[in-house]
Parts: sequence; structure tokens; C-alpha cells
Amino acid sequence: MEFLFGEGDTCTFMRPDTFEQVEVPNPVLGLAARFLQPGMELPVEFFDGHLITVVFSDVAEARVVDTAPPALPLSSLAFTVAG
Repeated sequence: MEFLFGEGDTCTFMRPDTFEQVEVPNPVLGLAARFLQPGMELPVEFFDGHLITVVFSDVAEARVVDTAPPALPLSSLAFTVAG
């Protein structure tokens, strides 16, 4: 299913072939809910018509946008190769 948006204590997913929308409570998603981006497609598992879980990938791709400057001068990070 495709993640659409998060609002309050739920996240809304849509089945692209039928446009059916399902609201998933945030406790079902856990901490992974923070990484959801609109348009992401994730497997959503149901049993007997009831939501069981949303399956997240074991790997996440991220880009560092900003970081703190180095704590040590770059010259102090140099090392010598033992010969």
C-alpha cells in the first residue's frame, strides 16, 4: 500500500489499484513512523479483514543535510602507515 499522510495518532495508506484508504494507528507502526515519506509503498498485512502490521524494510536510505563541524582539527586526524 502507498503511504499518503500522517495526521494525529494515525497514518493513512491507500491501495493504488482500488483507491481504498486504511488508517493505521501509530502504535502499530512504532518508531518507524518517523521515517515514512508520502508516496512510499509498503506491504500492509491483514488477517480476516483486520490490520496486523506494516512491514518496513531492514535498510533505510538517508542523506545527511547538515552536521556539526569536526571536534578536532583535520590535521590531528592524520595518521602514518607503519612500514
